Amino acid sequence: MFGVWLRNRRRKKILAQPFPDTWLEHLHSYVRHYQYLDEDAQKRVRQVTQVMVAEQLWTAGVDLTVTDEMKVAVAGQAALLTLGQNEPYFFDRVTTIIIHPRAFDHETYRPAAEHDYSLAGQAWHRGPIVLSWQHVLDGGRRPSDGFNVVLHEFAHYIDGLNGDYSGMPPLDDHDDRCRWYDVTEREFLRLVGSAQRGDATLLDHYGATNKAEFFAVATECFFEQPHAMHERHQDLHEVLSGFYRVDPRQWMPNTPLEKANEEGQEAEDRFALPAEVLRSNNPDELFTAGLEALDAWADEEALKALDRALQLNPNDEEALEHRARTHLLMKNYRQAIADCDLALTVAPNDLEALETRAAALLHLDQLEEALELINFVLGEDWGRAEAYHIRGRVWLALNRPRKALADFTSAIKRELYWADAYYHRSLAYRALGKTRKADADLQRALQLDPLVESRGMRGEEGSRPKDQ
Repeated sequence: MFGVWLRNRRRKKILAQPFPDTWLEHLHSYVRHYQYLDEDAQKRVRQVTQVMVAEQLWTAGVDLTVTDEMKVAVAGQAALLTLGQNEPYFFDRVTTIIIHPRAFDHETYRPAAEHDYSLAGQAWHRGPIVLSWQHVLDGGRRPSDGFNVVLHEFAHYIDGLNGDYSGMPPLDDHDDRCRWYDVTEREFLRLVGSAQRGDATLLDHYGATNKAEFFAVATECFFEQPHAMHERHQDLHEVLSGFYRVDPRQWMPNTPLEKANEEGQEAEDRFALPAEVLRSNNPDELFTAGLEALDAWADEEALKALDRALQLNPNDEEALEHRARTHLLMKNYRQAIADCDLALTVAPNDLEALETRAAALLHLDQLEEALELINFVLGEDWGRAEAYHIRGRVWLALNRPRKALADFTSAIKRELYWADAYYHRSLAYRALGKTRKADADLQRALQLDPLVESRGMRGEEGSRPKDQ
């Protein structure tokens, strides 16, 4: 008790001091939210900043001297997390804040890749918070980019207040904990599925690493892109608003960048191969560009690169197989078969070409031929989830749901976060009259990909499993 009294007395003295004008300039420069806050919230930010600057042990990495400018930038950004509290909160359990000039390796504390955001910060349980000054600056200045290393690492600190980094911050009410678990589990699985498919998402794919990183990434998005989060992840926005007791939409304008994020515009236009690449005379360079476009779901760009590669080298088996796969994804099923046949002329046992050919035949309702091909592929000890999924769909089309169920289960064992496999297994369960299991699989599929059901009803080629 005596220690608490001394601490509170010391803080009263700190807060009685005038807030330096230069520090106020730093808040305006490095805490983008500050200008939009009301007077009471701005006062809270200043209070937390004053106490943290005075009380924290601030240390520097190699080739850096910690200045008041740096301290104010970090403390001011961290203060945003406290604005919903009844009383100022000063992050009492943070022992030390270490600032490096740029991204660093957590094991050696040596500089790392310049733009490797996963190495921009670290929060140790009951230990220091380590930050890259370069990323502190970027997070404070860039409007609505969704990345803020201070918010991310201090969210980890908050997550650990109840004992460990679990993605479940301190929540006293049982109903709040249940609601938190239901929403974050659903959103985490959805992000995992999107990350493995390579989909563009509002939440950074780093949040799919584990539940702790999901909470930290979601916190960044909540404070940096509140309008977009509310539009695209309303339940997640609501539980975060309930926990932090604020709604940043009340402070932050809906910027053009955030509006674009809400409308998903960046997913449509973010990938285009440079014209000079498409004019290349190097087949290997064009093939690599085609693979990059496929990874980005830019199928038309991939087709341009692979067409050019095959003009230069018509017998490139891998380019033919990947162009066949691209045609399959674009629903050009006969062109896909033609490319598979060309690839098989070069390499008769190309199992990927045989698998793609079977999938195209399935879409053309040539079921017996598709079954014969995919049976041969799986008989060659080809254990890809995609092959089991194709055969399961053939069995469904042939009204053999029991066999389909076995194949979809095999696909899921090999790829736990593949929405299409759960969706099609739900159809097999429903055909067998197992409604409860069908509903559970459909729910899991929709968690991983909210569009999977509508896409499946249209017969479209579904989401892609990760490479195996």
